[in-house]
Amino acid sequence: MPRLWTARPQLPPRAAGQHGAFRHGSCYLLRTAKQEPRMTPLPKQGVNVNRHDVSSVGPAVRISFLVAVLAATMCAAGQIPAPSRATVPPTEVAAAAAESPLGPPRIFPAHPPVHEDSSTAAKATPIEEAIDRCVLVDMAALDTPGAQVAVVIDGQLAYQRGYGYRHRQNGGEVDERTIFRAGSLTKQFTAAAVMQQVEAGTLNLDDPITRLVPELHLSGLWSVNSITIWNLLTHTSGFPDNWSEISGSSDDGALAAWAGRQGAVKLHAPPGSFWNYTNPGYMLAGLAVERASGVPYRTYMENNVFAPAGMNSTTFSPSTVMATRNFAYGHDRARAGGRETIYRPDSYDNAAAAPAGYVFSTAADLLRWASLVMDGGGAVLSPSSAEALQDRQVYMDYTPDLYYGFGLVSQTYKGLDIRWHDGSIPGWGSVLLWAPQQRFAVALLANTSEPLYNAMFCIVDAVLQPEDVAPPDYSTDPATWGRYTGTYVFSDYLGDAFEGKVSLKGDTLSVTFVDPESPGAPYTAPLVQAYLDTFLFDANGDDVPDMELTFVRSSQVTMRTRWVRNRFAVGERSNIPRRTLP
Repeated sequence: MPRLWTARPQLPPRAAGQHGAFRHGSCYLLRTAKQEPRMTPLPKQGVNVNRHDVSSVGPAVRISFLVAVLAATMCAAGQIPAPSRATVPPTEVAAAAAESPLGPPRIFPAHPPVHEDSSTAAKATPIEEAIDRCVLVDMAALDTPGAQVAVVIDGQLAYQRGYGYRHRQNGGEVDERTIFRAGSLTKQFTAAAVMQQVEAGTLNLDDPITRLVPELHLSGLWSVNSITIWNLLTHTSGFPDNWSEISGSSDDGALAAWAGRQGAVKLHAPPGSFWNYTNPGYMLAGLAVERASGVPYRTYMENNVFAPAGMNSTTFSPSTVMATRNFAYGHDRARAGGRETIYRPDSYDNAAAAPAGYVFSTAADLLRWASLVMDGGGAVLSPSSAEALQDRQVYMDYTPDLYYGFGLVSQTYKGLDIRWHDGSIPGWGSVLLWAPQQRFAVALLANTSEPLYNAMFCIVDAVLQPEDVAPPDYSTDPATWGRYTGTYVFSDYLGDAFEGKVSLKGDTLSVTFVDPESPGAPYTAPLVQAYLDTFLFDANGDDVPDMELTFVRSSQVTMRTRWVRNRFAVGERSNIPRRTLP
């Protein structure tokens, strides 16, 4: 079996359960009606994007198709009000866990309980109680030690709260000022910095990246000169998602040094062919900001994005976070054997990857950003640039309502026009969502690698109470599946080649892979339709479809597909196969 999308073992991912989220790259689109804020796990799949330890996986194929993505924040100018309630004590979290239909998991160590002072604590409103339950139940389901939420209603910060512990063993309560890593929410901030340079006239979205980064050279059929800034911001560059170094240099020169080492990289497809999530695209976008402005990327972001947005707790500096002494430790159990690794904010850093996912922040800061973007850009962006971030820039080839902007997903959820993104980095998970027309936003930060997706959509349901709608039928007639059949030549994220043959027999679509490194050892699996042109197959031999393949047409005119993709490999249809497949 070929070494496909090799990734380290992960906890089973969950989409939005009964609250109806489509997570780009995930297997199912769930929009079923909400009963209680409870979790409905998907069939076992891989999760996250953290591939810094692939050695422990061996030859077993694992998928990691949850796109780590982003969003951010509130209040264009002005102060954040005092929190409406105090930190939720660990005993309250444990009680909610016990009530969960999933049972009381191991969440908190046996520290003395910390109770709110009943004489001073504000009485919770029904909305606040619903928000708490959404968060607590999702924390219980994921065995998350600590979390933080903030919610904007009608353009005003209405609620913020901390839950649980900063460290699973050592305690320390999470409050509304506790700082977390926010992962790929960073990409949205990088996109904003690019748009500032567009406004300043130092770059254009249709500029080739090589105008600003002339030392960038690639191998393969397709020229690096065809990659534009727009391609980088929309994940349409064709650049493989080959970043795997969670730790690296913290020097300001790291971005340029990384770009100069990409000579062996081959694009998966001609730039502009289709959307496919890639961290290196945003790393290059960050370098474009650095070159256009003449200021190191992280310094530029602190001075030109975070400061004018009033995001005083947002930074790339681990030492700054450590100095606050109010930070969440990261908890990552996504390793072979389930052994948990606990990270301090300064346990790892990588300046080259900073534009793709290394920011630290709080839920309140994220909502400052969300409100700023919703309200036209404030002191950071022009109204046209704020609109560009939120616009439907490129179709993602999943479901008809799903588009990508600049660092943001655009989706219709139960009639609501929403923008959202998530982030996952070893130890921490984040989600940020807003509904511009309702001037509503929610941010959730967690100190485990899996973001609190269910809680996010549960809070949307609780606050906005959108009308439940029947889930759309995204199945297609097997009689039309002949357009997928054929032989595809694949390249994985490391540049290694293999072949896949897609066959249709009756109503059963299947794929056969042949690894050039292991001739005579093909692997065949049925393809199970998830929705429209996206199918799943069992990649690790456990009889559970757990890896996605999405077929992409070369144009809207032809029905026959040219490409098949997921995050870690892309195949192009070949009329003359390189090998004879059984």
